[in-house]
Amino acid sequence: MKVEYFHASRFGNGAMVAEERVRPVIDELLAPKNLKKVAEGCVFVTGLRGPLEEGWQKKVQDFTAQVSAVG
Repeated sequence: MKVEYFHASRFGNGAMVAEERVRPVIDELLAPKNLKKVAEGCVFVTGLRGPLEEGWQKKVQDFTAQVSAVG
């Protein structure tokens, strides 16, 4: 699967625009396989090559807990 995430936009908040574009792409990829989204989240990168934002481990842990709760 290839998902492109654009950081900047001439229309304002590039991250927000990219996030809105990624969501429909994910939904389109899941639908033909009769799969559904069970959790959603973001972890931000604070610089061009990292590091990840402060507290990213907790965000990932919470996300995996959401996914585990569904199964």
